[in-house]
Amino acid sequence: MALTKISRSLLDTGISDSSDATAITINSSEQVGIGVSPSATLQLKAASGNTGLYLQDAAGSPNISWLDAGGTVQWQVYSTMGGANGLDPLVIYSSAGEVARIDTSGNIGIGTTTISSGTLGTSNKFLEVAAGTASGSGTLVLSRNTSTNNDEVGGIRYVNANNADDDGLDADGKMVAAISARAVTSDSNAGDDSGGVLTFSTKPEAGSFTERMRIDSSGNVGIGATSLTSSIGWTPKLVLDATSAAVVFKGINSQENAVGISNGLYLDSMGSTTGSYNNFYFRNTSTNSSFSASERMRVDASGYLYVGTISRIASGTVNVENVGVANCFTAQVSNNAYYNFAGNNSSGTTTFYVQGDGDYYFAGTSQSDRDLKENIQPINESSLAKVKLLQPKTFNFKESEGYATNTKTGFIAQEVAEIFGTETGVASGTDGKKDMGIDTTGIVAHLTKAIQEQQEQIEALQSEINTLKGE
Repeated sequence: MALTKISRSLLDTGISDSSDATAITINSSEQVGIGVSPSATLQLKAASGNTGLYLQDAAGSPNISWLDAGGTVQWQVYSTMGGANGLDPLVIYSSAGEVARIDTSGNIGIGTTTISSGTLGTSNKFLEVAAGTASGSGTLVLSRNTSTNNDEVGGIRYVNANNADDDGLDADGKMVAAISARAVTSDSNAGDDSGGVLTFSTKPEAGSFTERMRIDSSGNVGIGATSLTSSIGWTPKLVLDATSAAVVFKGINSQENAVGISNGLYLDSMGSTTGSYNNFYFRNTSTNSSFSASERMRVDASGYLYVGTISRIASGTVNVENVGVANCFTAQVSNNAYYNFAGNNSSGTTTFYVQGDGDYYFAGTSQSDRDLKENIQPINESSLAKVKLLQPKTFNFKESEGYATNTKTGFIAQEVAEIFGTETGVASGTDGKKDMGIDTTGIVAHLTKAIQEQQEQIEALQSEINTLKGE
């Protein structure tokens, strides 16, 4: 028979109730209910308000313990109640020792009896996970059982409770930053082999919460990019996606170096009051030795270009630019007596140069070795008749086309082409495209043959004269 009601007539038992309602019920299964019919070993319910269970210290440490069938404590939650104002950490023990604690400041420690909060700011709240052994590490594991691509497996949210909107990701949303790990699977994880991506999101002031960076399942990094692919053939390891973006490196003396994108690719080095700190250096080597690479090229802070040297021979600038109708390599000097282009032999002797005023010098000869040629044929047609058609002219090139305007003597390529054609290379190019030219060596060859033809005529006439004279 179960004891179903303890009323006022049993006050001397030490169990008190202020009404005629059932205070404690003990059923035939030896389950105890206080304010409720029990369905567990001990069940509590308040008639109104909150249900409370108080453990009050008399001498020792109040605790709740879990014992095995033999009566040995396996788990225990207790407080020594020895701290300030009677407070002390709430500690969770297993049979192997302390597992976790909540200190009197609300910090949580797992695997440690001392939560390292002092140097990190005593007004903050901390969760510390410690390995407890020299061979292990403190690890926080976030997990989920999912077979769906892009499902979140785990995440950390950063919330400013002072913002207005609990649920929204808009301008007044409470969530201001997050780190999220998401599943990657193309087959509903049929092979139990899903991967994962890691995303980082933030919310600017008065702006919307947005993903800013991700690390994909292959270890590639995207900043402002969710698709880490390239349309120009590369397999990218780092992708920056923005209409204007840069990677900035800050150095000493206020120096900043940057690789930037804004309607083109920019390499910037600026800000330092020491000019050499703003140089660009290009180095490489065939070895893996640290900092052993040789400098191959530099652009200094004044815009000078050095290739294969670290000292400037003569002041000037070198550019690749659009001149006329074509892109070309140009050199501009600060003095027309300086060389725009020059070449030295193995002994360092100058073998050719072109000066700023257009004067030039070549120590060698025009390459014409027979062993380098084929299809060698004599000129069988008359050159004299064609040479007679040549019209030597004086002229100057147009300043509007980027040329100097000094007077020159020579031929017009179109006129030469009308006489010799372009098939033999004496003239080349297409009229109207501003690309026609002449091969002076070819003209010299026809001039030589014309002289030979003329000499034959002279010798024939001389022979006729001698015959008439009877010689």
